Amino acid sequence: MRSVQAAIIACIDACLVEISKNNKIDVSGLSVESAIMTNFQFFIRQQLAHLWHQVGFKTRQLVEDLKTLQRLLTSLTHYDCVAFLQLLNALRAASDPARPPWWITTPAGQLVFDAAKARVYEIEELRSPGFDDTAA
Repeated sequence: MRSVQAAIIACIDACLVEISKNNKIDVSGLSVESAIMTNFQFFIRQQLAHLWHQVGFKTRQLVEDLKTLQRLLTSLTHYDCVAFLQLLNALRAASDPARPPWWITTPAGQLVFDAAKARVYEIEELRSPGFDDTAA
């Protein structure tokens, strides 16, 4: 569970870095720690309220991604590993293939899916019949 949590936090950090690249937005009060707080959505909406009509699609998508990632952090502790993986797969399936959520396309986003899948499935190496690796 820690690996999934660390990957989600890395996605949040990457989203904050992308938002900070926009010159119009003051993100000095934004950090990963503040993104984990429950009132974070209110804080970021308040920061962007007077600029919302000026920000581009990518910034709006990043704000929605932060909201989704915050929900995923909460869901990680409330759902079992199978239900959490189903939630992730539903998020991926519901996203527009032409414009997927930005966090899904990052390496940390892929790590979220891989770590969640590793919590559910155990992959064993295929061995040839009659092969005994303990002998020798």
